[in-house]
Amino acid sequence: MEKSNLNKVVLLVLFTIILLLPLSLIPDHTSVLGVEIKKVDILSDLKSEDDSNKQNEFEYKYEYEYDSGTSSEDQSFLIIQRENVLLAGPSFLKVFDNFFNTAKDAVGFSPKVDTKKIPIQGNVAQMKHFFDALKNSKREQVRIMHLGDSIIGGDLISMDLRQNLQKVFGGSSVGFMRITSEDIKFRMTTKHSFSDTWRTVEYNRNLRKLPIGIGGDVFIPKSAAWVEYETTAHYPDLNGYRTVKVYYSNAKPSSIKYSFDGGASQSAALVEGDDVKELVLNAPSVAKKVRIEFPVAEQAYFYGVSLENGPGVYVDNMSFEGQSGEKLQRIETDMVKQFNNYLDYDLVIFQFGLNVIDKIGKDPKEYETEMVKMINGYKKALPNASFLLLGVNDKGFKQGSKITTDPNVLTLLAVQQAIAKDADIAFWNLFEAMGGKESMENWVKANPPLASIDYTHFNDQGAHLVSEMLSDAIIDCFKQNGK
Repeated sequence: MEKSNLNKVVLLVLFTIILLLPLSLIPDHTSVLGVEIKKVDILSDLKSEDDSNKQNEFEYKYEYEYDSGTSSEDQSFLIIQRENVLLAGPSFLKVFDNFFNTAKDAVGFSPKVDTKKIPIQGNVAQMKHFFDALKNSKREQVRIMHLGDSIIGGDLISMDLRQNLQKVFGGSSVGFMRITSEDIKFRMTTKHSFSDTWRTVEYNRNLRKLPIGIGGDVFIPKSAAWVEYETTAHYPDLNGYRTVKVYYSNAKPSSIKYSFDGGASQSAALVEGDDVKELVLNAPSVAKKVRIEFPVAEQAYFYGVSLENGPGVYVDNMSFEGQSGEKLQRIETDMVKQFNNYLDYDLVIFQFGLNVIDKIGKDPKEYETEMVKMINGYKKALPNASFLLLGVNDKGFKQGSKITTDPNVLTLLAVQQAIAKDADIAFWNLFEAMGGKESMENWVKANPPLASIDYTHFNDQGAHLVSEMLSDAIIDCFKQNGK
């Protein structure tokens, strides 16, 4: 190794120790602003393991093939004390990613990512509605709802799945977006900006029992408010939209104003009524930017817009950060049905699990039961849609000096397979597709890196690879079963 590279590595290691050593002195269960800080102990490798590392028997058995015991994992796993770093948002994570990658590049370390071609399994027959819709995608819209946790935040995975399917089946616009969102700083498909005069009520904090929309929230202007959506250069295939559809309910007699590409402002009246309404705004030509103004305080409950440009595939990204999926039952089935009257979904993809891994061993049956209830609620609201559950990705944690697969990942995968069976829907095993056990470490250390150093979340490039594998699985399944 060249001397300059060695000096660089030494300086980076010293910087890390100086930064993390104070964190190891934080007492257990310390909270800041109500948020518990996870203790970081960088001296853990020098300490002996305590006697609490016992084996835990799980009721569920993870199996790669349905109804097959040929590729199963043992049901007993060590319970290891987990070490976590409190990550204060994507920007904090990227600082550590950059630091790690600089050190990694200095020593030239770049392990191979061994992905696998994994087919969609489970009840593939119920994918027929979606496949039939794809056959008509040149003439009609094909709508996919992608529900997930932070793994799809900022349109990750969804954006490349959208692009891949649009290349094959047509389409050139992004679809549904909320009125406001928390991922505007790292969403690459649409530049999304809005005023600070919006009141947001979420489905899990709905004390006023307001009608929550399909995105899990409702937005109310506290005073005059506005929102803008604009195409970006990152995804040039999303080249604009001819139609913007605004979704709202409970409107006062009032109007909104809108303009395309900075042109003349126009006015459109809202329709009164408790049920969900759709207001269609037509651009004079393909537009790259729309601004919508809401001049009256509390003039309606607003939910979001759909940016559209004719037929083709639309993938509506709906991330619920910090959630494990089962609480989506709090979104009323009737509300989902009302939105579906306009959006007419053909496929619903569920991608949850990261936020339940640490507690899945306590009562896996309860999680299975509640997730099946949630899925069945969507099946009731969307009787003509197909449904696909994605298995959780690998998640690493430290065992001694080694990064290994969190044993609860395998337990959760077994539960997710049971959920897909109980709900009678299709299942795709992301864990196996990305390489199976202990694959996350290679994704983190790949060059370029494919995941963040929390050993849990994919970065942009990793999400792109995941979407490539998912797209291939969907297209292969269509070729085999959709004709």
